[in-house]
Amino acid sequence: MEVFESIVGDELLAEFPKKGPRFLTGYAGHFVGLPETLSVVSVLWPRIIEIDGLVFLDYQFQYTETRFKVEPKYSHLSVEEKQHIERLMNACSLGQMFYGESIEVLDDVTLFKAYEETLKFFWSLRLQSLFPTKKFYIETGNNIAGEEGMVITFYQTSYE
Repeated sequence: MEVFESIVGDELLAEFPKKGPRFLTGYAGHFVGLPETLSVVSVLWPRIIEIDGLVFLDYQFQYTETRFKVEPKYSHLSVEEKQHIERLMNACSLGQMFYGESIEVLDDVTLFKAYEETLKFFWSLRLQSLFPTKKFYIETGNNIAGEEGMVITFYQTSYE
């Protein structure tokens, strides 16, 4: 028998404020509803848009049809300028994703590191599935691109 571990291990249950089942899958079944689960899936596998070769998280870019029509072309920009735009536009504060969460959970570095690694994993798969010929760098750290606290963002490493 061979066991293939999940990206998130059951040992994280020790960090959870509510105690329950011994396995994360059981915890989700007891404490997380279907609408909440589906919204989490949309965070892990987000809607992506591509404009003139640049790639953005749709909810971060917040374009409208009118804005899209007047959006400048990016093709004339340097690689560094394109990377700066993608890095800035795709930056997400991990703490701000959880408005209703308790301070104790928001201060738990172990949980946030696990969430950060999970997002990196799924966003990498998402970008690779949509753009198999493009190479992306998924960056995490503190106070990136004007966002406070632990932040995740991505940008292309080259532009063809």
